[in-house]
Amino acid sequence: MIEANKREIAASFPSKFERVECGIILSPEEFSIFEKGIFALGMDEKWNVFLLENVLYMARSWTDYCIFKINFVRQESEVLLDYFLVNRDENQYRSKSSEQDGVILKKMLQFYLQREIYVDSKLNLPLIKKLIEEVDPTNDTQKTIGSNTVAITKQIYNRLATEEQKLIIEVIGWIDLKEKISTKTDEESLISLHLFHKISKQATTYYFDENATELLGEITLKHPD
Repeated sequence: MIEANKREIAASFPSKFERVECGIILSPEEFSIFEKGIFALGMDEKWNVFLLENVLYMARSWTDYCIFKINFVRQESEVLLDYFLVNRDENQYRSKSSEQDGVILKKMLQFYLQREIYVDSKLNLPLIKKLIEEVDPTNDTQKTIGSNTVAITKQIYNRLATEEQKLIIEVIGWIDLKEKISTKTDEESLISLHLFHKISKQATTYYFDENATELLGEITLKHPD
């Protein structure tokens, strides 16, 4: 992205915004990722992230709407993300929750930096916490909590488990999980726990009922050798 495009995006940040405290500390090495800039190379990548005049900008890649402006302070051995301004133009960004915006920002930073920054409270639910202690006692995985309805879960894995898709990817565990959720209504929610191993790069997703009182099954996606 050329300098002129960066300045155009920065200048378009609306006059209607909200200030939210941040207080996240990065190492200089981590912050260098943003100094170099992160730019979308395709439609699957949702953000352009860059520095301009001592402000860190995060803009939607397909609209160029600037959503976050992050104020940072360089210190001797660290960089403090002090606070951020979030876009409140409803035509550009519909969120009205500063709490949710903080979660979105932390999840983005977590993705780019590949370390734990946001901890979802669901990770401390007894059954989920017990499972994590059993399958990842040395904390070697990146953990993500999600939630989908039974209908969406069926839709995702039924598409992945077709004969055609088997040539590309094997869905291990879907038959058992499908049987477990067969008695649930399509509108019921399921909690998913996605564990991505930082070294082996393998991932498994565990599914629980909406209150995380029952482990319903697990899914592993395996590419053919």
